[in-house]
Amino acid sequence: MVELELMHNIYTSDLSLMPRLSSATFHRLVLNLAPKTPFLMNELLAFSSRHLAETRPAQAAYYQHQALQYQTHALRIYNEQRHAALTSPDSCLAVFFFSWLIGQHMLSDVRAAGETAGDSHGTHGAHGTGDAAHRDTLDRFIAYMHTYRGLRAVTSATFAVLMQTDMADLIQDVIRRLDFLSDGLETAPLRDAVRAALATDGTSSASSASSTSSASSTSSERERRGFDAAIARLQWAIDARNDARRPVASRQEDLVMAISMWPLVLGRRVFARIVDKMPAALAVLAHFAVLLFWCRDIWIFGDVGALLLEDIARTMPAAWQGLLAWPLAMIQGARNGQQGRDRRGGHGGDDDGGHEA
Repeated sequence: MVELELMHNIYTSDLSLMPRLSSATFHRLVLNLAPKTPFLMNELLAFSSRHLAETRPAQAAYYQHQALQYQTHALRIYNEQRHAALTSPDSCLAVFFFSWLIGQHMLSDVRAAGETAGDSHGTHGAHGTGDAAHRDTLDRFIAYMHTYRGLRAVTSATFAVLMQTDMADLIQDVIRRLDFLSDGLETAPLRDAVRAALATDGTSSASSASSTSSASSTSSERERRGFDAAIARLQWAIDARNDARRPVASRQEDLVMAISMWPLVLGRRVFARIVDKMPAALAVLAHFAVLLFWCRDIWIFGDVGALLLEDIARTMPAAWQGLLAWPLAMIQGARNGQQGRDRRGGHGGDDDGGHEA
């Protein structure tokens, strides 16, 4: 049966499911919960099938179809049961894992769709025109963020219950890291440009609605703080990744955790600006794309960072293209370095030129 094959894959493969959680702990927690929680079991099978679509390319279409079927069942069951699903520590933990798996699954689908379109129609580099099917990576990524944020909003209401489970230490570690903010050279031009854009936008809004200028000022300040925090979290992730004093594996864990949490902790106003494709917000998202690119060796992410940045570059007005200089340099520099290693017959390392200007 296909279910046995998929469960065997869960037990025997490195699915890169969750940073800072060992495979043994994950198996103990999730596989105890899944048989009692149909929506979690179906999504586990879906995620395993999605992984096999990557590792067995000759059968990719079959496994991708299976993944879609299982995920559809999982979401249907979850939507039917979600109001009654948060009644105990185990049920809250099941929803927590379910939302995490759905998020990782959707992100891998965004990447796969972009890569498939690029393979079919060709890509033209970060400033190329590309095919329309290839240019929807940004829209797909925004849709992923919307769903991921919505699912995790459900689990945020169960924080006290989750702290009674075996996940308490990991959750505490995640919460502690949400306060890790940093200023740095890589994001300084971005921060200044975003502040200037918001100030201009706020001045324009206030002049057109003088009777509500106090409320408008408060709203603008809240939005500025939201963007500052989003950028500072990106800078912290960049700094952590570039800290050569730490083992590569530890830096990679921090990077994956930052990628997983950043879309969730974005302020509501910041995310709304991304949805509206405000140039300043897209510039912030372009810097996030670099984090994704740095994790391209993990099957879930693949080339999604480069695809996302290419789409942002095509969307961005000319006046804002300068803020893409650092993200574009990071990706192009890594690609040039890999080409050089390939010509020399060497192997890629961790040096992607993270300190380039």
